[in-house]
Amino acid sequence: MSDHPICHVEIPAIDPAAASRFYAEVFGWQMEVDPTRNYHMFEPQHGPGGAFAQVGETTGARIGTGVDTGRSSCSADYWEVFGSREDESP
Repeated sequence: MSDHPICHVEIPAIDPAAASRFYAEVFGWQMEVDPTRNYHMFEPQHGPGGAFAQVGETTGARIGTGVDTGRSSCSADYWEVFGSREDESP
């Protein structure tokens, strides 16, 4: 079996800023914010990174995951899974 780990987890949140603060304070995750999309990207000490996304803006109410296929960057793999181009929202 080939190794295709999860490389990005997109978690919908009613308040991405609050979720971002909570995980940064409690677990020490590093955060980076894209204010143009209210998109709060996180990088934990171990495991895949991802983002808290505003429900209804960049994501629905479901968790999205990107899988590393080994063919390109995680970002490109992520968007390919959702059937859109890398520069478009799913």
